[in-house]
Amino acid sequence: MQAVRNVIEHIRPRLNLSRNPPVENFSPVDIESYLKRNPVRFCVLVVDEVTLRNAYDYSPERTFALEELIRTAADNVGKNVTCVFDVYNRGLCH
Repeated sequence: MQAVRNVIEHIRPRLNLSRNPPVENFSPVDIESYLKRNPVRFCVLVVDEVTLRNAYDYSPERTFALEELIRTAADNVGKNVTCVFDVYNRGLCH
């Protein structure tokens, strides 16, 4: 989670975000539900390599949930959706 906070802090001035925007670790279904209920201007979705590979290799349900989350974000977020896929497992913001 600290790596995600570092990414948010790095882009925060450019996106004109509040000083301490919420950074949480939730399931795709929980995030999708939140985005449907709460209008937001910006959204940064971070998916790590293990989660991504497990979804695509072993679980069509998880794959569908991730894809639905991205569609929901695209449909419901006001200005900008940023997706960060840490597919090389090098970590974010070295």
